[in-house]
Amino acid sequence: MSSACPQFGFDVVLEATGGADVAAIHVRFVEEVAEPDGLVAEASPAVPGRFTVTRDGGQATHADREAVIAWAAAQPDVARFDLGPLVDLGPSA
Repeated sequence: MSSACPQFGFDVVLEATGGADVAAIHVRFVEEVAEPDGLVAEASPAVPGRFTVTRDGGQATHADREAVIAWAAAQPDVARFDLGPLVDLGPSA
């Protein structure tokens, strides 16, 4: 019996500047980065500004992490961001 394929992804936590809305920043990230690049960014219902990035039908990569870092660093309404390591998020992980 073969084991399940890993599902590599990473967590992102964004903090907004001043009165900026982290939910609106997440929507913009999805529209500008995730969807065009075939990524999925699932928002955490428990932690505002936190979402998990995976690849639709594939594995997220270090290049995907670099793209998120570049995008977040260029956003004037993102005060701070943190990316977790690329890990297997699959059910057996």
